[in-house]
Amino acid sequence: MVVSVMLLVLISLLAVAMTGLASIELRRSGSADHLTTARDNARLALMQALAQLQKTAGPDQRITAGAELLAKDETEAKTFANPHWTGVWRSTQADGTSFFTRNDTAGGLSDLRYAVRNAVEPEFLGWMVSVGEDTTKLSKDAAKEPLTDAAIDLGQDEQGRKVMAPSVAMKDASNQPSGHYAWWAGDLGVRANVATRDAWEAQAQSEPQKWWRVMASQKAETEQMNGGVKLADEDVARLASGQTMALTAAGKQWAENHVFNVTVDSQGVLADAANGGLKRDLTAFLSDGDGQIAAKGALA
Repeated sequence: MVVSVMLLVLISLLAVAMTGLASIELRRSGSADHLTTARDNARLALMQALAQLQKTAGPDQRITAGAELLAKDETEAKTFANPHWTGVWRSTQADGTSFFTRNDTAGGLSDLRYAVRNAVEPEFLGWMVSVGEDTTKLSKDAAKEPLTDAAIDLGQDEQGRKVMAPSVAMKDASNQPSGHYAWWAGDLGVRANVATRDAWEAQAQSEPQKWWRVMASQKAETEQMNGGVKLADEDVARLASGQTMALTAAGKQWAENHVFNVTVDSQGVLADAANGGLKRDLTAFLSDGDGQIAAKGALA
């Protein structure tokens, strides 16, 4: 009798333990499913961002700029709800022809965008933020006003202005809600590369190298920025990513305040935004002392 009772107790304990284990596994399985869904949504957001970037900003004859470009002055720019949105404009007219016309008798080149005020305006192609399938949903003035639909906070600048991106709802095969995604693409072209070093600094006192330094900016002067700091050369040489800025004399707070102002890595293509293709290399002509301009084909 006693043995039977002990066996029943043991079986009951085993049943409770197995039930608990099954519950834990179910919860783990559910968490794994949610994690997989979140990763799939994030992957889709990345694909959408790359596709929109290639579609709008891929051709050579495109111009990108921050939303603050639309402001009349600095005061108005501070009122923009989404100043860090990146916009894309066509650098030519809709039919692909240039805005510039040549008339030597009237002074040379004439810009149709200014020859007749407001008669011709560069075509706005869109903002580099998530808008779902309807890429025309956000107008050119959308960056000025707060988003009325669901949005996701992607960070803020030193003035507390947040980067908000529209939230796109997802549904599964049974048309049930399956999370959200949002994306935003920034423009490194409007950020100072603080990892750039002055190649001529050591030759500053010799001729003619000392004049080369003043022909163009050789590096980003972090001392001139808000809360300016001086970065040591050894720190600049070790800047591998934006996060490593916090390990320099700038500190973590300065790096966070200027996250939309500086970068440590920027690359570009010397594209001719007016005519398409690559820009012409004038090095050989500028180095030639006879002042003769070579044929156009020789400058390619």
